[in-house]
Amino acid sequence: WYEYQPIDVSFHEGKSFPDDITIYRNLRYGKHVELFLTDQRYYRDDHLIPEGPMDSEVGKFLENSPLGSRIFAKREGFDKRESAAKPTMLGSAQRKWFVESVQKSKATWKAWASALMVSEMAMDLRQVSGVPELFANDYYFKLDHWDGFRSERNEILAALSNVDDLVIFSGDLHGFYASHVLADYDKNVGASSAVATEFTTSGISSIPLQDQLNLFTKNDPLLSLLKLDEAVAQFDDVLLDSNAHYVESDSRHNGITIVEA
Repeated sequence: WYEYQPIDVSFHEGKSFPDDITIYRNLRYGKHVELFLTDQRYYRDDHLIPEGPMDSEVGKFLENSPLGSRIFAKREGFDKRESAAKPTMLGSAQRKWFVESVQKSKATWKAWASALMVSEMAMDLRQVSGVPELFANDYYFKLDHWDGFRSERNEILAALSNVDDLVIFSGDLHGFYASHVLADYDKNVGASSAVATEFTTSGISSIPLQDQLNLFTKNDPLLSLLKLDEAVAQFDDVLLDSNAHYVESDSRHNGITIVEA
């Protein structure tokens, strides 16, 4: 990784994981922009729900499948597990650095480069046409993102709630999304309580999310029998209907985002 990634950070010879390399850092661009880059892989806890065994409480209806573990986990069941375990994505040292650095920043715009989407991404499939009764539930779409680390997200956003002009740039979902970021998605609705604005960027050439979902449902022997094509085609509409804090959802296109400050 260190040899192939074009990144200007130090590798600490002789130190063991996770102290051998530190890639989280902040970059200042003149008067107006300070960019905070967080490392969301190196220090994170493992997925809370194993992929192997079935677990109906979180929507794990199939063995050895990411359904109910990494994607489409039932909100009610997962919230109980997450609240009890309180998994971390950043680790305590990085989290402390990040919060304090953003709070102290004097830049006009405080920009968080988050590798993964911060905004809650819920999918209420109970009223969606074409969804089998077994899957008619309220879900988190992807627990690899910050929805899988809700307690830590709430802690961070609460600490940053008084920071002016905080904007988040995220990716990894293979689609374009724009949303208001809320400090607590269980208590707040609407843009008036937003802590930040988030822009999520699609991949330049990676397969878009809509195509990923189409292939996933068609290539899985069990899911293909359920004829989920109609439901999958409604992904963007369901996302906007299920989440009042989203203002844009485009899961079909590749591209880039250009930011001018």
